[in-house]
Order: sequence, then C-alpha cells, then structure tokens
Amino acid sequence: MNPTLLSSITTLYLIASIPLSLWLHSKGKLTKTWCIVAIALNIPINAALYWAYGGKSFLYSAGIAAIALLFCLPGKKEEVANEQMKK
Repeated sequence: MNPTLLSSITTLYLIASIPLSLWLHSKGKLTKTWCIVAIALNIPINAALYWAYGGKSFLYSAGIAAIALLFCLPGKKEEVANEQMKK
C-alpha cells in the first residue's frame, strides 16, 4: 500500500479518535478504559508503520497520541475518589 495513503488514514483516525473519545467520555457514553484504548491504538499502529515505511508522519502521529493519553489517564484526585467509593 502507498505510505502516503496509510499516513492519511492513520492521521484521520487520530484526528477523529481523540476529540470523539473525549467527548463521548464526558457525556458518559464511553468508559475511561475505552477512551484510553481508542487513543492508545494509534501508538502501536503508527510505530509499526514507521518501522515498515520509515515515514516521519507515522512517528509524529504516535507522539501526538501519546500526549493525548495524558488527558485520558486518571489524576490522583480521581484515583483517590475511586478508592474511597470502593470501600
């Protein structure tokens, strides 16, 4: 397959998955775990494509997905609140 086409597809998935998963999570329709999975899929896919084709755009997309994961991971306040709810 053409690396440019693959780069376009993975970039479009990245652009769609980040705001869509965060929006669905804020509406309560998507759990935090699925939010993380939807964004984290970008990292191994783009890393494998970078290894296979060597295009820098794959590496940039994986980096953007890694940064977006920082917004999905629970903070300390959220972890403490979850632990208190379990008790």
